[in-house]
Amino acid sequence: MNQHAHHTARRITAAAIGLALSCAGLGSQAVAYATQPAATDVTVIAFQQNWKTVAEECMNTYGPEGVKYVQISPPQESVQGTQWWTVYQPVSYKLNSRFGTEDELKSMIEQCNAAGVDVIADVVLNHTTGHDVSWVDDQYGV
Repeated sequence: MNQHAHHTARRITAAAIGLALSCAGLGSQAVAYATQPAATDVTVIAFQQNWKTVAEECMNTYGPEGVKYVQISPPQESVQGTQWWTVYQPVSYKLNSRFGTEDELKSMIEQCNAAGVDVIADVVLNHTTGHDVSWVDDQYGV
């Protein structure tokens, strides 16, 4: 839909809402509210995507489309594996992960911010995994 048609459709919708609310006794206050643009609070979940892809999407799609936030997978180094949950098993707090390097993460955040998109990172802060330590080693100090 072109921009003119989009604005015309919004005006028709606002007028219809205004007429319906006017009949219900709510009057012109509803029409003024209905014609104001909606606040942009859309969040895109971009889990399991590398930092370069997220940056490109921010610049080419998310920003131009009015997306306010993009949520990314935990950026810290984690256990190896293809299952989604392995990124929730951090082995350190280094920001070099399967999604890219620390510099690529910083660049992605800068590019998204430049496009008007804020970045929300899902993180695991309270622990690192014991993946490299066996149960016997933990229990008996071997």
